Formats: sequence, structure tokens, C-alpha cells
Amino acid sequence: MKVSLGELIRRFRIESGLSAREVSEGLCTTSVMSEYENDVKTPDSVLFCCFMERMGIAPEEFAIMVSEQEYAYHAWKEQLLEAIETKKWDELESLIAVGDLKYNDADKKLEKQFLCYAKAVFEAQIKKDYAKATDYICEAADCTIAGIHKFDKARAVYGATEICFLILYLYYGIQGNRLSVSEGKTLFDKLEKCISVKKGEERERSKVYPKLICVGIHVLSEVMSKEEKRHLCKKAIDLLIKRKDMYDISELLRIYISLLAETESEEIAYYTKHLEVFDDLQKRAEMDSQFRPELLYTQTPKIYVLEEYLRSKRKEKGFTQEKLSEGICEPETYSRIENGKQVPKKKRYYALADKLGIGWGYFRGDLYTDDVKMYSLKRRHRVAALEERCADSLAILEEMVKGLDMENPMNYQYVKANQIKMKYRLGEMTPEEVYAALTDLLFLTKKLDFSFKELVYYTQTEVETITYMAQMLRVMNRKEEGIRLIEDMLEQMERSRVKITQQGTGIIFALKVLSGLYFELGNYEKSMEVLKGVFQLTMRIYVTGTIPAILDAYADNLEHIGSQYSEEYKLLYRQSYYVADFFGNVNIANFMKKYYEESFGEIVWY
Repeated sequence: MKVSLGELIRRFRIESGLSAREVSEGLCTTSVMSEYENDVKTPDSVLFCCFMERMGIAPEEFAIMVSEQEYAYHAWKEQLLEAIETKKWDELESLIAVGDLKYNDADKKLEKQFLCYAKAVFEAQIKKDYAKATDYICEAADCTIAGIHKFDKARAVYGATEICFLILYLYYGIQGNRLSVSEGKTLFDKLEKCISVKKGEERERSKVYPKLICVGIHVLSEVMSKEEKRHLCKKAIDLLIKRKDMYDISELLRIYISLLAETESEEIAYYTKHLEVFDDLQKRAEMDSQFRPELLYTQTPKIYVLEEYLRSKRKEKGFTQEKLSEGICEPETYSRIENGKQVPKKKRYYALADKLGIGWGYFRGDLYTDDVKMYSLKRRHRVAALEERCADSLAILEEMVKGLDMENPMNYQYVKANQIKMKYRLGEMTPEEVYAALTDLLFLTKKLDFSFKELVYYTQTEVETITYMAQMLRVMNRKEEGIRLIEDMLEQMERSRVKITQQGTGIIFALKVLSGLYFELGNYEKSMEVLKGVFQLTMRIYVTGTIPAILDAYADNLEHIGSQYSEEYKLLYRQSYYVADFFGNVNIANFMKKYYEESFGEIVWY
């Protein structure tokens, strides 16, 4: 089954209840959108991400194949975002200059949009010229949002990044006297309704809604009632709790606590304790807990560099350039493709990909399907698996089997690997049986050859399968083998120019298991070193699901090293409880509370 990118976009759009005009407005004409959906044309990676955001779908759900030129843009964009986050303003200025020279093309409005955003941040942060910052952010928004001054929620189908630009327009506009307070309040109300009714994933709403509320209360406090502010704050906090996200959590809690103080609420102690914990966690992760309205929470897709990917697959298969190109193109032409000097046409790339036995789509997720419902089921399954609802997880996987082409190795591998994990948790398979079954599944798509000292790209399913194999080796008391399995995989992945941190959440799972393997061998320092990396990565993508377990493991290491760290590990155990309690992870919270009180004595938690 050849999965069509155009069909995938079309089905996502229909499932979202949006017209082609709504998704494409300001990005391309409806006729060009039709060409994309009918596979006459292929959108570049930047435009694809914008389409996904507008439909309320997180772009990080997908893997994207990019050319050398596109990779250069993604790398520049990542460096620019990092400079803003770390407040390296000289570096930001240099990167803006590079963008002006290389990327500011009149036909590439999304690239121009991002560059204007960077200039707006620079003007606001360095020169404190909020009027000029407003002009730049207005120019950025106008690239894809026609008539920003006449923003109308009834026509608003914007992605999370575009909404962030509108929020910054509100923030800079009032500070720079380009917007009156009454104009700002009108814009705020429309944005609040727009985000609240936005279709798609709650994850995309949670990226922008807390930011809007914080900005609105900061610049519009005089025209908001106390009741309205409390209601909006609580609504934003509840969204984060439901989604288990941390976007702007500290600032939101600071505002909410100050509003509760006016009512002498008994909840103040509860929220104050959590604010203290979140501030400390961000400090540990070397993050700024102060409100930063200019930060964009745009997780990028998993990126493959086309030239690297072809080269790695060719060498994995043992082909020479001459053998691979035979019947497709001249060897010299293929050499130019592999060296990044020529981008293959679609038909030629499909032929090369088929010969290498890889999914030929430039864009894909863990599943090989154009059925939108399968992606929705996959997200439901992952939540059920994370919460250890094994029966629910297995039921969802059985439902997925009915809608997937199970002859496709990627689909078969994903479903069967996850079924095996659930059966193990239910006690229906032994570690030896699980290890053998997962090894067979992995060999459907990947040779486990770590003597191959070249770059190897792994799908998230492959990463998670190898990691679970290492977990079984841990249970089977073959811990050194488990360590080698994960570290060799990571070493092959690190040969790519794409950072390990961009390779999906499977990496977090792999590093957690690696840390546990070191812990059980008594190498607590190495275990802690790995955990520090996992913790920083988890915090920086603002997902809290695994943080209590990471804090628990970190504390466990310190406790085994010695009592000289007693204050530190007691604090970490407490913080593990507080995070789990705040986000409703009841089982973890109860376990941590019981463990702490039995080990160190009862305390007043709030």
C-alpha cells in the first residue's frame, strides 16, 4: 500500500471539519491546496507543519524527510529559538543577519514570518522598542493572517505558532502604544474564544492558552474583573492538569495565588507549594521560570536528512551506488543526490526507496496509513499504555488491527510489539519469550548489527522495541548486554547531524532504561549522569508524565550513594509526590507518599 501524503492531508482536514479554504488561507490558494491533496505537488516540510498546526495536530507526531537546503533552514531556526530561550542576544542578532541573507525570500512567506518574529523579539528585549517590535510581529502575522487588525474569530483557523504571534501582537502592541486597552481587550476576548473552540488536539491548545491568559492579565488587568481573572486562570490550570503539560505553569500559578489571596482561600497553601516545586524543577533544568511571552513552544517533527537517509540505508543493505542506481538513473546522478547537490524528483525517489525497502513518503508517523482514525487510536493507546491500563491498551490495539494494512512491516511491528509489552505486564509472557518475540519483530525492518560503524536512522517503534529488549535483559540479569544494546543504538543515531533530542519520545524511554541498568549494576554516578539528561530533555518539551519517576530514580541513586545526600534525596522524593499529585497521577502519588512517610516519618504535605 502506497500511502499518499496528499490523501493524508485531505483526510486530516475532513476529520477536522475544515474546508480547503480555511486550512490554506494565507498559505496558498485553494487551487494549489487541491494540487497538494491530489499529489500533483508536494508541500515542503515547513508548509506541511503549518497545515498540521491549523488542523490542530501536533507536527511532532510525524517524521519528515528534508533536503539539505531544508535541513539548513531547520538548523538555523533551531539555533535562533535556542538563542532566544537562553537570552544570547548577540547570537540572535547574528542569526537574524544570516536569515536576511539566506532565507528571506519573497516566495517563502513562512520563512519570512519566522524572521520577522525574531526581529520583533530582538527589538523588544534589547532595544526595549515595543512600537517597532509591534511592527515586526504585525508583519510576521500578516504573512499568513490577512488583516491582523480586523481579526475575526469566525474566520480564524490558525495554528499554535500563528496564535503565538497574535498573543505577542497583543503584548507588544499595548506596551508600545500601538493598541489601546479597549482594542486589546477585544482582541483578547476573540483569541480566548478562538482557542477554546479550536478543533484538534488539546496538546496544541495547551501550548497557547496559558500564554494568552498570562499576557491578558498582565496588560489588561484594569479592564478585567477579579472573577474573570480567577475563572480564566483556573480554566488554564485545569487544561494543563488534564494534558499533563507545564506550559507557563509558574507564571500562571503566581497570578492565581495572588488572586486567591484576595479571597483568603484555603487553596493558597496548595498552589503555593506547587509553585515552589515547579520553580525549583525549572531551576534544576537550567530553565527560566520567569514568564517569557516571546518563547514559542513549537516541537519539531522527527527529521531525517534525505541524503543521509539514502546513504545509511544503502550501506545497511550492502549496495554500491552503481548497484542501487541501476535501472533508475546514472551512477553520477545518484552520487549528486547522495552528496546533497541534487534533489531527486518524486518518481526517482520512489524507485530508490522501493529498492531499499523503505517507506517512500517524505512524511510519515509510526504507522503507515492515510486513515486519520488510526492516528487518533494510536494516541489513545499510548495514553493507556503510559497509565498501565493494559486491558484498554490491548482493546485499542485490536481496534487498530481492523483498520491497518497488517501486511505492512511498520504497522505489524507497531501493533505486535505493543501487544507483547501489554501481555508481559499482565504476566502472560516470560522475559525470555518477550525478548525472543521482539527480536523477531525488529528484524522485519532492521538488522541488529552494531558492528556496522555508520549512521543508522531508527523509527520510534524500533527505538522502543530495542529499549524493551534491553529492559528484558535487565530482568534476565544480563544487564551489561542491555547497556550495550542501548548505547550502541544511540552511538549509531548520533552520527546523524540531527540531534538525539529531536528523535522522539522513545529516546526518553531508552535513556530511562539505560539509567536503571547502570543503577542495578551499582554505578550510581553514571545512572545519575544519564538521568540528568533525561530530566532536562523532559522538562524542555514541557511534558510531565515521566517526571515523577525520573525524580524518584534520581533520589534513589543519591540514597544509595550515602546519607550525606539525605536532604537532597528527601527533597526529590517529596517533589516526585507533589508533581504526581498536581497532575492527577494517583497511583504514583500514593506510592511516593507512603514510601516517604514509612522511610522518613510523617510530614504536613500542604
